[in-house]
Amino acid sequence: MLAQYIALSLQKRLSPIASEHVFRSAGVDAWSGQNASDHTLDILSKQYQTDARDHRSYRLNNNLVVWAETIYTMTPERVLQIGQRFPAASSKLKLLDDHILFEDPISGSYTSYLQLANLIETAVMKHLSHLEML
Repeated sequence: MLAQYIALSLQKRLSPIASEHVFRSAGVDAWSGQNASDHTLDILSKQYQTDARDHRSYRLNNNLVVWAETIYTMTPERVLQIGQRFPAASSKLKLLDDHILFEDPISGSYTSYLQLANLIETAVMKHLSHLEML
């Protein structure tokens, strides 16, 4: 969810070409309908001027897999897990970044969420730059 809102925020600020693209977030193990964590909301508000208080989590499902053009994951384990659960997703799966270790900060400190946000921003910027070149 953090990646979705960072991508949307950067898209609005930096990339008129990428504005043609839609970003969604869904978790493999997410419970649909959950609110974002307080740390996530604080970071999105302060760093990205984005209000995500109305955001609710979505569990990845076949409809989202079919809808998606590309599915980015943060870990190789998620690529495997999603590919096993949703064979139709296999050709759409990509790592957000091959060189960054993304660790889920769930129930962690504000600093751990902020570090993750910074890593996600770096990775998303690379993808938005690629979209601009298309």
